[in-house]
Amino acid sequence: MPLFISRSKTCFQVTGGKIVSPPINQINEDLSRCALQLIDEMEFSERTLQGISNSVNSFIDEQKESFSQLQLLNGSTGFNRVLLIDLDDNDVEPLQSSVELVKSWSLTIVNLTSIVVSLPRIPNDAVQGLMKIVGEGLLFTHLVEESLNPSSEYVNVQEAATTLWDEVKNNHTWLKNSLSNDEFEGKTTIWILNWFANTAKRIFIKISNRGIMAQGKIPMEIIASHSMYRIAGTISFRNSTTTNTEMLNIRQLFELLRATIAEILSACFTNIPRGITMKCDESIIEKRSESVKVSTMILGKTRRILDRLDGLELSPIDASKIAYIEEWRLHLKQQIP
Repeated sequence: MPLFISRSKTCFQVTGGKIVSPPINQINEDLSRCALQLIDEMEFSERTLQGISNSVNSFIDEQKESFSQLQLLNGSTGFNRVLLIDLDDNDVEPLQSSVELVKSWSLTIVNLTSIVVSLPRIPNDAVQGLMKIVGEGLLFTHLVEESLNPSSEYVNVQEAATTLWDEVKNNHTWLKNSLSNDEFEGKTTIWILNWFANTAKRIFIKISNRGIMAQGKIPMEIIASHSMYRIAGTISFRNSTTTNTEMLNIRQLFELLRATIAEILSACFTNIPRGITMKCDESIIEKRSESVKVSTMILGKTRRILDRLDGLELSPIDASKIAYIEEWRLHLKQQIP
């Protein structure tokens, strides 16, 4: 999964988590236009350019790879569970909204993790371990979203995801509703999923009725509750349509949610090379320097993850659509016979 960190056109090629410079006879032609220069007319020597390449590789090597993240992703064999997050409107009744609410990688993952936190009788170390992985993964999903989903409606959803994650992680609440296991002890998986769907619907209607949707920025509660309603309603629908002997128990629901989070992260992470390239293309010189540092740090942490994703099969998807989770769902749905 090669990419190029560029100043203008051609640049350092990134392959297998390493900065690979062109052949020595091409260095002046290729790298001199890519290095961060304060004076455009100044040209670097071959030794200086090779030193820049070595320096960046050294910084990449210093990064501690996210092995826990890799371990989670190794449990997924594809991307089909991206379909699990949203059924058609004839299966899950849509919430009426005066504005179009888009989906995001981060908010979907945060809402799925919120359900995980609520599940009773799941060992605490398993839940905390998954939350740690999700926290790390959100750093990478934010890179993708900030770089490739920059329009205002997506920025609103990204901000909602960040706010909601802080609440879930620090307070173990979802939109001020307790996620304490005691609240859900003895309940079936259908009851728990329906609680999330019904609570989300209640919050959505309550905020919508205040008439603040048309006053500018969409409230975070509207964005988060709409997403949760679709997610919990979809999983509940799929679970309730099985026979009683096949219905998921608490442990099986945990594993399903864990696997779904892994596959959504995998799908999102396929955009990391393009996200890094976009981040390094910052036009303001002060921001560009910091962006390159952040990008090489992320590259160092995700080298083996990107190598692994290269091995997953995915039918061709339009490059202009691969950055959007809703486009993934539509694409995967079309592949079903």
